Amino acid sequence: MNHEKLYNPLQHGYIRLLQIQVPESQASDHNISCSLSCIALTDVPPATPVKEESQDWHELSTAHWNYRTLFSPADPSKSVRRYRAGLPRVRIVATPAAPVSKNEVLRSSYIALSYVWGPSTQNKQILVNGHLCPVTDNLYAALDQLQHCVAIKTGLRIWVDALCIDQNNLEEKAYQIELMHKIYAQAQHVVIWLGPESPWTRSAFTAIS
Repeated sequence: MNHEKLYNPLQHGYIRLLQIQVPESQASDHNISCSLSCIALTDVPPATPVKEESQDWHELSTAHWNYRTLFSPADPSKSVRRYRAGLPRVRIVATPAAPVSKNEVLRSSYIALSYVWGPSTQNKQILVNGHLCPVTDNLYAALDQLQHCVAIKTGLRIWVDALCIDQNNLEEKAYQIELMHKIYAQAQHVVIWLGPESPWTRSAFTAIS
């Protein structure tokens, strides 16, 4: 991958955003094709608080979790319900933000992707601005899931460090790392990708729910 052709210098206060292109047909040499664009953080509208019952990102998982007891049924005193009842109550209060139109959100907003880099071996490839870019298996799996979401299909862009920062430019990396707290704070959503489903996934979600 030629970093000089893919990455143009960033101006002060700007970040790059990744947009996944909707394929014209199912038949494609590469499953994921993206484009990079730049935006000033000052142009990003305030993040809209997400209500607890919101299902905006339900399509990231089609599984219907079965909240069964994780422990032995022979000992009902150790049920998940009883365990949850003993946890301290935490109340989150969000300050309502001014309403933002859908077009404005798509034009200047983004989601931030947080994920485990995993092994450094880059076994997968995606197209970014027409250039083949090697990515890790875990990042590829995350982008593959995101590309099926309605918001992404309609143009909502993604900030992901491995692709939105020129990893070969040490000066840019240092400056972008300083901006990370603002990047995550101003994102409309932060999507946390833990990895593909495993045999223990259901049990883990049962425990934290």
